Amino acid sequence: MIPLLAIDANLRAGFSAAWRLHGMDPVYVYSVSEAIEMLAEQEFILVAVNEDNLACLPNLQLLRDATTAPILVFTDYYTVQREIEAIRSGADAYSQWRTCMEDNVLFALALLHRYGERSVRRRKAPKALSCRGILLAQGEHCKAFVHGTELKLTHMEFSILYQLLLNRGRILPYAQLYESLHRAPYMKADAGKMFSTVKRLREKLSVHIDVDSYIENVRGIGYRMIH
Repeated sequence: MIPLLAIDANLRAGFSAAWRLHGMDPVYVYSVSEAIEMLAEQEFILVAVNEDNLACLPNLQLLRDATTAPILVFTDYYTVQREIEAIRSGADAYSQWRTCMEDNVLFALALLHRYGERSVRRRKAPKALSCRGILLAQGEHCKAFVHGTELKLTHMEFSILYQLLLNRGRILPYAQLYESLHRAPYMKADAGKMFSTVKRLREKLSVHIDVDSYIENVRGIGYRMIH
């Protein structure tokens, strides 16, 4: 079975059986943040979204940054304006949900035929990272989530957390972190701003998690995201 990702439980009724007739097996999630985390761990040939129950259009760009797969948005309330908004936000197609389930599947298969191979060459690589409930989506719109709740971070706070997740499980030396942030040689006298930013980041994370069990400060050396 070839996997596709379906966002929203309401797609489940009859959807799975229709897809399996064509050799494909839907995997269901119930939020955009769950979808991005799943996309960071597994490749899918298609992302199908029920727009009505998720009000997902503002977050479509996050999905676009997280996958090279075609994104198909279904709706019960089609309008041309909503379709334009969806396409501009990153969807490859926006379709009225049809009563006949097979019609929905055939529409999706046509989309796969049109975009499936070319989208891999056309789009940039996915930029999503996740670790123990922390999810980062890096692209035109950088966003952070902790157990599904969006975390408001400054650009520098996001960049630090991104580097920690990218290097999770190993010590990230202060100098390496500084140079990745500033694109300049490490200057110990100027590193105080970085340390202050890490402190603010830890404070924001601590609202949602036991931050000491996630980010370790190896004194005099660097930081480590505990995997």
